[in-house]
Amino acid sequence: MFHTFQVAEPLTRLPIHLLAQTYDFYTFDKLLEFKLQGRHIERVIEYRVEGMKQNGIRVPQDCETLADAVKLAHDSHEHPQKYVDQDNNHRHLNKIVVGEGEHQIDTYSLQIFSAMNIVGVASQAKEKIVVVGGIEFKRGIQGNCHLQNLTLRQANECGVWGKSSFTMDDVLVEQCGYYGVWANGTGVVGRCTNVEVRKCGQSGVLASRGASITLIGAKTTVHHNCTKGYSDDYGLAVYGASSTIQLVFPLTKEQVSLDNGGGGNWGADTSYGGDINQIKTINE
Repeated sequence: MFHTFQVAEPLTRLPIHLLAQTYDFYTFDKLLEFKLQGRHIERVIEYRVEGMKQNGIRVPQDCETLADAVKLAHDSHEHPQKYVDQDNNHRHLNKIVVGEGEHQIDTYSLQIFSAMNIVGVASQAKEKIVVVGGIEFKRGIQGNCHLQNLTLRQANECGVWGKSSFTMDDVLVEQCGYYGVWANGTGVVGRCTNVEVRKCGQSGVLASRGASITLIGAKTTVHHNCTKGYSDDYGLAVYGASSTIQLVFPLTKEQVSLDNGGGGNWGADTSYGGDINQIKTINE
């Protein structure tokens, strides 16, 4: 809970939605720096936290960078006592709303340790909301991680690396150094709806070590990947005897995976026990 302070009477009487508007151009970190200035700042902080819980952490309005927003969301899970309302209910921050523009990831990947949704603002097309870098969902996350309405571009390694289960909807992944979308590990399930993966250095979509990826939606396409030319990379690839890529009818691998280099449009690395029949169309 936040401490209380005595302040000038007029500020305490302002309706909170009007008071909050006067501070809306400050990020959440900046608001915390103002905290000791009086009860009116305490009210604004409380209002902002509740807004982030209900509507998501806005980038760049609440946090200047996507990495800062992820850090804030993680903090609300790791230190829930810092994010409680007046009734002492925890306010976990599980959603990040990314605005128009390029959002640079300064490390090899943005590492996610707790379940959260990262979505582009609904009023803009995904091509205008660009994350430059990759996103990695770390092992052991309880709950689902979700990406929606954005572009992931030019990751040094993988565009999306799922070591825990994840979903994607209306996402473009392009020009990544390694794999476009990679699900890795027993029990990891990736569900990709209307996702496009293109021009990545190695396999476009890869399931390995017992993971499963399901491809859904008429706009789903995997094309012009494997630009490094490695023969064991494919548009759609499975490594390991229990790994699968499933295409939900009416999608077929012939329809989805086109013009990929390397070993071709689909395949299995037999040295890991994979089989081409692990890539198939299913009814759902």
